[in-house]
Amino acid sequence: MLSNEASVVMEPIPQSESRVSRPRVVIFLDYMWPTRARIFRVIAESVGDLRIVCSMLLGKDRRWETGFDGLSVHIQRAVHWQSRWRYFVGVAESSSISFPIDSVPLLFGLKPDVVISSQLGFRSLSAAVYRLMKKKSRLVLWLQMAEHQQKGHRPIRWALRRLLLAIADHIITNGPSCTECILKYNYPSKQITEIYTVCDLEPFQAIPRRSIEWEGLKRLIYVGRLVEVKGLLPFLKVLDSVVSAIPDIEVEFSIVGYGPLEEKLQNWKVNCERVRIRMIGFVDTIAHPEIYRQGDVFVFPTLSDEWGLVVNEAMAAGLPVFGSIYSQAVECLVRDGINGLTFTPLSDDVAPKLKNLLMLDERRIRELGDNARAGISHLTPEYGANRFLEVITACGSTRPKQRTTGD
Repeated sequence: MLSNEASVVMEPIPQSESRVSRPRVVIFLDYMWPTRARIFRVIAESVGDLRIVCSMLLGKDRRWETGFDGLSVHIQRAVHWQSRWRYFVGVAESSSISFPIDSVPLLFGLKPDVVISSQLGFRSLSAAVYRLMKKKSRLVLWLQMAEHQQKGHRPIRWALRRLLLAIADHIITNGPSCTECILKYNYPSKQITEIYTVCDLEPFQAIPRRSIEWEGLKRLIYVGRLVEVKGLLPFLKVLDSVVSAIPDIEVEFSIVGYGPLEEKLQNWKVNCERVRIRMIGFVDTIAHPEIYRQGDVFVFPTLSDEWGLVVNEAMAAGLPVFGSIYSQAVECLVRDGINGLTFTPLSDDVAPKLKNLLMLDERRIRELGDNARAGISHLTPEYGANRFLEVITACGSTRPKQRTTGD
């Protein structure tokens, strides 16, 4: 389906500033996340001009408000269709694919000095064409992926990636797992910058710590989409069996979110009467961060996540995280016995780790939560923006020597 949202007339970027000191920047995205707005506002204050170009304003399965006031956000003409993505664990999920059709003429009209393009698809290929034809421009590829997600790609995808990486001046990755994916192509490590995914922490840090009653009712909480890949159904089975084997404890598991599994979760029957599931439904955590007070420990049992921003939110709210290693946020931010516990989903690892968590006393739960809040405090939008500005500034220098890439 061809987007009918592309009604904005794109004006040329002002060219009064020099490229190196105040570069003109275009950021290509699939769609806008509200959590990125503050990052982009900080960047906009430091560059000559910032234009954000999206294939669509919001993802089709997203319910958040936009909140992009003060930013120059433009929607491209694009063809959209639904596709099925199969994860390495065998779970499939429907996803929306966008094919922007006006990227090259748009870039030649705007004449940016630096193009930052997300992911390794057609919009990045269009940005690469502009980079090759405008020799003084620079191309930065902004990638969000994890190693476990990259299995089973067709040869044409690998060929496209090799081509794009050979043209790119710099790569931004969202963590070490993503970095490892790029290093496999022999891309120079000195031209890779890791920038963790961040959000505005202040609303979550402002949530006052309440009295924890872990010695009585043990309260767990999940926030996110209710889809198979989040691993909720396997986790509930393990939770049921573990609590059944531990006498005299009760567990309340609050599930916050929406998605195709909502009805199945509402009708989920547990064998152990000491496990209670609370379905809360959709809550905009940006507008209502206090929802995290419904739990004492945040559970994130995902089977595949390139990051998992709810981990940032939960830690800022002062909750320890019981999280899957298939979330790059868990991989980067959660430390066993310090601010939470990690586990490998769909393995024998889950049950003993969950039992260890449920057997901790109230003092340890609070200590883990305090460490979680302290450990996330530096990952602010300003941190993210400053890291992006470092990359943009580095791209003002001479282009590195051409390199070859391979498997």
